[in-house]
Amino acid sequence: ADGLTQLASGTLGPLGSELLRFTASRTDEYYLRITRSGSETGFYSLTLSLAQGESCVDPAEPSQGNDSGTTASLLFAPGTTIEDGCSRTAIAGNEIINCPPSELTLCDGDVDYYRIELVGGSQLQVTLSSFGGDLDLDLYGPFEQASDFDPNALLNASTNTAPQKTVATIARSHSYYVARVYRDFGDETGYSIEVEIDPPPSACIEDSYEESTLNDTIATAASVSLSTDNTTELALNLCIGDIEWLALGANGSETIPANHRLTLTMNLDSTVNQGTLAA
Repeated sequence: ADGLTQLASGTLGPLGSELLRFTASRTDEYYLRITRSGSETGFYSLTLSLAQGESCVDPAEPSQGNDSGTTASLLFAPGTTIEDGCSRTAIAGNEIINCPPSELTLCDGDVDYYRIELVGGSQLQVTLSSFGGDLDLDLYGPFEQASDFDPNALLNASTNTAPQKTVATIARSHSYYVARVYRDFGDETGYSIEVEIDPPPSACIEDSYEESTLNDTIATAASVSLSTDNTTELALNLCIGDIEWLALGANGSETIPANHRLTLTMNLDSTVNQGTLAA
């Protein structure tokens, strides 16, 4: 198991109880967590039994399993041929991957991870559908390396009760993303996944204010020092999915003195339709 996904649950309370039933999908370590829902404390008894369950086969799951972010099954990588039961087509320049429910199964006590590699500027949409019970879909990333999975890097989640779940993102640079399929409730079920990738029309060259961490957030804003003696001219490039954050200061400091007026002029080319100054 991945140490993240709740595979089964049971309850005990004044209104009755619900037994916890769980079938291990593979030989692995599993953990039982017991919590209280109210403020009462006290002793309790716990009875556990182990018996042979029914086997479940997931055609798309390799021998080592895809039950964690580091063992995720590869769904797409540019220029890579992948042998599985999914179809891969190119429509109007977009890459479409369709994996039917006959090829994907979420067994009892199972969680499935899938890895997608994108070039910078690609738009990604992952759709989960055709399942029984209720399954949920998470998207993690971006990661510089395929082995860099971090469960804290949750980008997008679709956990409603709709018959299909969708997550999406835009890759700022060449990077890896991981989709996680897991059960909210229900039994063993097949499911389908559709991945649509809209690649950029051309490679985008980052401007000089994009450091290795990029300046896409206020925490990573690039410093710009202004002067009252001269106008400051900046040559910038706004790539797909890009947000420019610039931290403005004056005369080598990180602040602008009181009673100083800032005037901004932007000249946009035909590919940019809106500019915004946030202060």
